[in-house]
Amino acid sequence: MLRPRILLLLVAIGALLALFSWQANRYGDTSVEYFMQRHGLSAASIAYGPAGAEPVRLAIGTHPDAIMPYYSLSKPLTAASVLAQVAAGTMRLDDRFAGASLRQLLQHTGGWDSATAGDAVAEREAGSPCIALPVPPRQFAPGTRYAYSNTGYCLLGAALEEATGRSYAEAVRAGFPEAEAMGYDGLLGPAGGWSGTAAAYHRFASRPIDPATTGHPFPRPGDTPYGLGWGVGEDGTLAHFGWLTTRGHFTAVVRSQDFIVVALFEGVPPDPERAKRELRGVLLGLRDRLPD
Repeated sequence: MLRPRILLLLVAIGALLALFSWQANRYGDTSVEYFMQRHGLSAASIAYGPAGAEPVRLAIGTHPDAIMPYYSLSKPLTAASVLAQVAAGTMRLDDRFAGASLRQLLQHTGGWDSATAGDAVAEREAGSPCIALPVPPRQFAPGTRYAYSNTGYCLLGAALEEATGRSYAEAVRAGFPEAEAMGYDGLLGPAGGWSGTAAAYHRFASRPIDPATTGHPFPRPGDTPYGLGWGVGEDGTLAHFGWLTTRGHFTAVVRSQDFIVVALFEGVPPDPERAKRELRGVLLGLRDRLPD
């Protein structure tokens, strides 16, 4: 009686292994297509390649130059604009704004915890630009811990306007001409309001990284430390991700040395954090697809 059950179990295990092998052979175990199938994403526009070179464009279910929201990929653009002003001497990372230093605002240590207090920026469907929102109550003292929050980046936009005498979008485009090819919506503003093609963002992400970006990353539970606008891996890989569950897009940028990948997906994974952890390796695997 026991032997037939064991045989049935072995047959079932063999069938599962065969199915997995078929899926891996069909998609490649690190392929973008397989990742999309696993996480319920319907389309992708991807740009990848070395910094400074015209990127390879990969489109799955959409146009290679499809315009999509960048969402939180806007944060590296905002951070780079602040650091450009720091390099020019018009701002300092220790400057205080709305009760926190610019460094603290850049590193999500400004005192707002959207996980416990809600996200005053992303939860709006309409209204005034996020730069104009009143400063909300804090949940912790600035600099004492990390908590991802859009509020700090909206305040950074206001700080840029004050320092430059220009609108936030004008200040960004003056420093980064690549942003001329991007759209901007003030509702999500400096935290998530930029949009465009994957290739346009690749051109921005190809710029040299200011050393301050990775100098003193702040630890964050269950993820890579956060520098000034980027997650910073132990091997120096930089990454940022973005999504809004109510608006149906998932975005990512990963930079490993001089290899950069920008991926804009239609759809949001049921578990974005899990998808985020898997996606780093999937995107870096595109290095093997580069033409000789």
